Amino acid sequence: MTQAVNWLPLSETQLDFWLLNRLSREQYLLDFFVEINQAMDVDMLEECVNQVLCKHNVFWLRQHRFLPFQKLVARCPVTLQKWDLTAYAQEEQQVRISQQLEQIYDSDVIANLPMVQVGFFRLAEQKYLLFLLVPHLCADATSMQIITSEMLYLYRYRSAGMEMNEIQMDEPYQFEQHLEEELLRKQQYDKYQQSVSYWTALFAQADPLWLSAKWLIEEHDDITSFSGDLSYLDVNTIFAKLNEYGLTKYLGLVGLVSVAMHRLSGQSNFVVTALFNTRTELPKKRMVGPAYRELYLLPEFSDDDKFTRTLASVKEQFDKGMRHKHCEEALTLYLIEQKKWPRLVRKLLPLCEWGFKLLTKTMLRNARLSHKVLSYYLLYYLYPGCRNLVASWFGKSSSHYPVELEVNYIDEQDTGITSSPLSHPHEYFETKCADDRFSGFPFISVCFFGRGNQLTIKIDGNDLKHELKQSLFDTLKTVMEEFLHGRNVQPTRNQIKNG
Repeated sequence: MTQAVNWLPLSETQLDFWLLNRLSREQYLLDFFVEINQAMDVDMLEECVNQVLCKHNVFWLRQHRFLPFQKLVARCPVTLQKWDLTAYAQEEQQVRISQQLEQIYDSDVIANLPMVQVGFFRLAEQKYLLFLLVPHLCADATSMQIITSEMLYLYRYRSAGMEMNEIQMDEPYQFEQHLEEELLRKQQYDKYQQSVSYWTALFAQADPLWLSAKWLIEEHDDITSFSGDLSYLDVNTIFAKLNEYGLTKYLGLVGLVSVAMHRLSGQSNFVVTALFNTRTELPKKRMVGPAYRELYLLPEFSDDDKFTRTLASVKEQFDKGMRHKHCEEALTLYLIEQKKWPRLVRKLLPLCEWGFKLLTKTMLRNARLSHKVLSYYLLYYLYPGCRNLVASWFGKSSSHYPVELEVNYIDEQDTGITSSPLSHPHEYFETKCADDRFSGFPFISVCFFGRGNQLTIKIDGNDLKHELKQSLFDTLKTVMEEFLHGRNVQPTRNQIKNG
């Protein structure tokens, strides 16, 4: 198969979800249950469902040689699946609902469309149980809750004889307040609520994950760091400008770095990962604990000669993905507990799909491990590969590896290093940080240190030449200045390559 331009490999987090879906679908398919206690117009409900789903872009997957590829398409209409259980007692209804959902779980929704399955059970004359079933690849829990609330809002308006061309939503994170209004009453102990409680507890207990420069020094004797001062920039103004697009400071910095790296390398389709401590900076309603955010740049952003359009596209992408939480551009939230596997095991695990599934199932059963048993070490061997940065920047045979870019933001008030000068942030890394996620593949770490109205950047990476660090810093500085002041200074390709 010759990969078409509009078909892209999955990002690492997406691939993680895809693999886990194949191993244990009942755990990695999101299911949402909404109990409705009123008479319903089924045809109108189906129209509302399709009107909302067709408004959101989702991923269609295509499999080739055991590896999935993706493309963004408009949502196709779906047909509501309906089951009438009014003839059964309540206990029998619960059994039949469970049996029916198990049959849906067994179907390979990853390989067949539509990826979103919608249906409802009629339990009584004016009592229905609406459900949505979707893989993590299509959306995260927050976005699906918002989509569900949009469906119910639209149905309520339509049933009242009102047309609603544009669904007006308040702050997305207030969806629970909306869903509890008159139309919806949550089940007290449904699978969905159990899932929410589980993830909330998991995030709350987790410790922040930071890149460990000390570990890198042990693994790679020759490692250099580059630090540059951006304190002359008004960082508060930058964050205020980012907030115009509904961004947090973290995701905004990730966006700036991704544009800089994209511009520097002339390549698209690389993965940008942000690791950050959210517990003090973000409201608890929005996110709990540390999390990974990944942005997957699309081919239409790859024209180096039209940087203004590229930056505008990224802003628009963030605007859609973050403000409305629809995950239209593969913005996903996920927390992974990393495991450090022996090198031999890492090489032997993914010999083939069958062996991989069998071995992983055995590990899950014998070790009684949860979904976190799969680490990025395993994913690298099945990952079809994103386009690399210019191969000359890296060491021997680096063109065969994916290149990962990590962005950290560390506020001194959060880290407790207020007495240390900003010019030496490496001391914090060497003494406080711990993360064994990386396995020797080329990666770049960009760390922003903030103190009040000052900003310092540190660039690290294994197998990374100092010239590239200097070029990245210069490019990033230019991008930030352009973003802040609206300037569009265009460095040439030779200037970018030569730093």
